[in-house]
Amino acid sequence: MLDQNHEDLYQELVGNMEQMGDWNPNVKHVKILQRIGQDTMVTHEVAAETPGNVVGPRDFVSVRCAKRRGSTCFLAGMSTQHAMMPEQRGVVR
Repeated sequence: MLDQNHEDLYQELVGNMEQMGDWNPNVKHVKILQRIGQDTMVTHEVAAETPGNVVGPRDFVSVRCAKRRGSTCFLAGMSTQHAMMPEQRGVVR
């Protein structure tokens, strides 16, 4: 349970997705590569380095869908491939 207004939470997680690295220390950056309709998008995320580089640099290309029904938010995503973001040298995908 989060003590947070659902409108604010949804806006932060979906509407301001590209600013996630500002408040989540595990995320270096997020970029929306493509919007597919109103509720679906393809994103590229880069994970922040871990102390001592125990886990090497990682990135992810994901297709994400966000739906709202009343005060309930459904957020789903899975790994995908996208021509705008081929695998990067020096980063584990």
